[in-house]
Amino acid sequence: MPPTQQRAVERRTHIIATAVDVVAEVGYHQASFAKIVERGGLSSPRLISYHFTNREALMTEALAYVVEQAQAHMHPRIAAAMTVQEKLAAYILGNLDFLETNPTCAIAAVQIVANLPRAEGDQTQGDTSVRLLEQLFTDGQAAGEMRHFDNRVMAVTLRAAIDAAATGIDRANLAHHAEELVEIFRLATTVEVQS
Repeated sequence: MPPTQQRAVERRTHIIATAVDVVAEVGYHQASFAKIVERGGLSSPRLISYHFTNREALMTEALAYVVEQAQAHMHPRIAAAMTVQEKLAAYILGNLDFLETNPTCAIAAVQIVANLPRAEGDQTQGDTSVRLLEQLFTDGQAAGEMRHFDNRVMAVTLRAAIDAAATGIDRANLAHHAEELVEIFRLATTVEVQS
């Protein structure tokens, strides 16, 4: 990659990372180009406009950046799990561990997902992790590891419980919170034993 192109990629990444920091600090609606310029030590808002067509495009890229960071953090743990129940536990523990080690990213992601405008009829924004959980639950049911339940409801509920931890849980209690969530969702999904 030519040096000028490399600098452009680095500058774009710097803008995205700075946007994540600003959203986590001041919230989605207060994360203006001016605040991103100030925090990032950029020369002007035009530098942001050069790389992103509008604020929503920047926020969409900021969310993608956080998702990429989270996936890199969580994937090895989930991939190493053998059963679907172990994968579910790894997903929950990995999410809360990511929150503990990367609170800025986690808080920004929750803010962006909750506030990024959607096109009319667009149900995909923020739904990627829900769809992945639905598939995990479908796999668990097919393998006989999980009871029958509405996969969408369970996936949305789990995602909401994890997202709530980003802003509502004392950081000192994250490990305990993670273990409790693992147990709650293990009990909620496990096949009922007939006596």
